[in-house]
Amino acid sequence: MEERDLLEVLIYFIYLLGGFLILLKSAESVIDHAALVAVKRDISHHTIGMTLVALVTSLPEFAISTSSSFLGEPDIAIANVVGSNITNIALVLGLSFLLKPSDHRNGYLDALFMLTVTLVCGLLIFDGTASRIDGLILFLIIFVFIYLLKEKEGRRRKDEVDRGDLYKSGRSIRLDLLISLLGMAGIWIGGWAIVKGVVGISAHFGIAELAITLTVVALGTSLPELATALIAIRKEMGAIAVGTIIGSNVLNIAFVLGTASIVKPIVVAQSVIAYYLPLMILSALLLLIIIKRGRLGRFEGSILLLLYIAFLALVGGGF
Repeated sequence: MEERDLLEVLIYFIYLLGGFLILLKSAESVIDHAALVAVKRDISHHTIGMTLVALVTSLPEFAISTSSSFLGEPDIAIANVVGSNITNIALVLGLSFLLKPSDHRNGYLDALFMLTVTLVCGLLIFDGTASRIDGLILFLIIFVFIYLLKEKEGRRRKDEVDRGDLYKSGRSIRLDLLISLLGMAGIWIGGWAIVKGVVGISAHFGIAELAITLTVVALGTSLPELATALIAIRKEMGAIAVGTIIGSNVLNIAFVLGTASIVKPIVVAQSVIAYYLPLMILSALLLLIIIKRGRLGRFEGSILLLLYIAFLALVGGGF
């Protein structure tokens, strides 16, 4: 390896390590202050995860998929969403549950909605094209998503007793919200640096674009979710971890893929339809079953990680 090549790889490794440091510190800040926002505004941790945290952790996917669609790189646009959704569930939650089991019984309907959205996505792109009409249909799901969350929070508040002056204390949430948003910006920057580093290293050694996108880029854009989930689990806030993944997967399909398809119709590779789309649907179904059982433990985490290994094996096998 020439000196110039060695320097180039070294720079990519600096991006990688620096990105990890920024990502982890920012994720901890987001969890702490998003939780405070939830408490002060009487919003459940699960809903905060599905909205505020999920939206920003989906920004890397949004940036990559929309720009690649506009630049005429359909493999990157669609593989990023499909690969990220598989990674979010199979790797992120699988690893989270394996490291620290958690109980979370309130996300069944949300997981069912995620599975439904995933199936709708599968039906729309099964013909090999994500058209502008398909993109518009997916984008409109966002409004259904917001409505259902609003209704769910309304019912929860009616069912709970008055908690006194905690939520009426008038304490400003602006500082917590600002710190959360700054932390999310840090998550995005860290994720971007990691993607740049890993993609640069992979490209340097000549790996196929679709394989890179399904694995390396998908993993890189899922790192915000991974950091958020691991720290949330460690802080006994499993609801934020699960909510973030469900919300992120819904937004990846509705917001990211929907917008990318509206920008420019996407031709979907046959390998994505034959192998990776079914895996994305299977991962959503497994999470629904796990949440229904109400135990997010090491056994369930192991099952999800096995699915991720199967996913890597397909990619590595050139399918």
